[in-house]
Amino acid sequence: YGTGFWVYVDDSGTYGYLVTAAHVLNFNAYADESDITIIKGSFESRGRVVYLDRFSDVAVIKVSPAPPTYHVFDISLSISKGDRIIVIGYPYELLSIYSNDLNALSSNPRASFGEVTWLDINYRLAELGTYTDAGNSGGPVINEKGDVVGIVTFALGGRAATLYFMTISHSIVEALERAGVPYQLAPDSPRLSDIVNSPMLGLAVIKSNLLWIGAGALATMIVVVIATQRLSLIHI
Repeated sequence: YGTGFWVYVDDSGTYGYLVTAAHVLNFNAYADESDITIIKGSFESRGRVVYLDRFSDVAVIKVSPAPPTYHVFDISLSISKGDRIIVIGYPYELLSIYSNDLNALSSNPRASFGEVTWLDINYRLAELGTYTDAGNSGGPVINEKGDVVGIVTFALGGRAATLYFMTISHSIVEALERAGVPYQLAPDSPRLSDIVNSPMLGLAVIKSNLLWIGAGALATMIVVVIATQRLSLIHI
């Protein structure tokens, strides 16, 4: 399982869109018959992948119906080294406290406080100066205003410590634009087109093997694929 967050819910609550990390889903999750379960407390719903970017590790899921209560996050493209951040999600270790009950776990997300310790906009990556773990993948990283600045994506083990990374919000917005999914930018956020067209930004190609050395290893602990291909995604 992994963590997801709402970026849009229609006024009637008939459907909504969640964002999570692509590696939370199995490689066949694009098929309509793939069964993705969205869990929040006693509420359960079904989801379908509408956009998948494995290079940036971003997935967009359409959920029908949306839950009766929810929070839609604004997205901010303003991010700098030293910014205070909060990582929200459901680490796997907490599941044992709830006797492996995902419904109970989903009612009490963990908030981990830290700061952005490294950032490269060209590569759409930033290092989290706080802890995450399996189950946090796909969860939102928010700033002090409560706006999403990234999603938890992978970890790299070093000689002295483990480094934790997020895919920054630029890739989230790009995915939502390509999928044609409505979303709301934070009021103080610059437009993505202004950033992309800036002469200060030199775009770079991210090699998939560089990203998936970390993300693939982490995914073996995160994704729970039951025999029926049922996947669980907890939203916050």
